[in-house]
Amino acid sequence: ALSYNVVIEGRDIGVEILPNATYKFFMTASPEVRAERRLKQLQDSGDNTNTYEGVLEDIKKRDYTDINRKISPLKKAEDAIMIDSTNMTFDEVINFMLERVL
Repeated sequence: ALSYNVVIEGRDIGVEILPNATYKFFMTASPEVRAERRLKQLQDSGDNTNTYEGVLEDIKKRDYTDINRKISPLKKAEDAIMIDSTNMTFDEVINFMLERVL
């Protein structure tokens, strides 16, 4: 990543892994919308064992754990651009990012 132009996704890339990246985006969405999206992904892959309530609870637990962990807690880098994708389509998110980097 230091030698090439790359796109990297992860919960601590902009703060811990590549703090000097030229462009940083911090993407979020409401837990409810993220649960809907994740459940659809699971169902589309043939996994019909999960419920919306179970997926939502897992997301909330993961968020709490990630935000409150002692080592490298989840946080937005000060210079990251916030994207709340709760009410955005995939294409809208991509266009939002492209408008900022092109």
